[in-house]
Amino acid sequence: MSTPNPKRQELLLLARDLISQDGLANFSLRGLARAKGIKAPSLYEYFRSVDEILVELRQAEENAFAATLKAATSPELDSTTNITQMLQAYVHFFEGRPDRFEIMFEASKTKCESFDMEIETGSSFRLLQDEMTRLARDLDRPVDEASKWAFAAWAYVHGVCVLRSSFLAELGDALPPLITSGLELFIKGIIAEAQQSS
Repeated sequence: MSTPNPKRQELLLLARDLISQDGLANFSLRGLARAKGIKAPSLYEYFRSVDEILVELRQAEENAFAATLKAATSPELDSTTNITQMLQAYVHFFEGRPDRFEIMFEASKTKCESFDMEIETGSSFRLLQDEMTRLARDLDRPVDEASKWAFAAWAYVHGVCVLRSSFLAELGDALPPLITSGLELFIKGIIAEAQQSS
């Protein structure tokens, strides 16, 4: 494993700060060079393109995201508790961090992997899928239903994050309890549907 280049890491942190201040749409190599006080061609010693920076930033955020979701679960807890806590951790991970949200989801429109590709063990989505598989087994349901539930839960909580960062921002402190209630209802809905299908 190679040692991270300190200059490169410094530039990545600066890039993240610029995205946080100005938004992803306004981020460029030229702007990064200007903020660093160097000439733009100097950046090519470290990065070939904006996409390369975004892929690295996204990977770092994905690692932090997966670690956050993993920390929200415990093998001693039942699957519904783990899933609810994981989805709450998802929402909290992006709280007050528009740069993180943009890097994770807008940057994925670059050369980053998509959900159509093999989902790596240890990835944030795979952690949720594994917990949903456990729930399917607990409910005596086919394991392939777990993937549908995981995608539905992911879409729900992602939608909550999008709404919170735009239309619902003015709700402030009143929003977290509403999100928690919504997540609990969502999981209860999955369980009720599974039990009806049994």
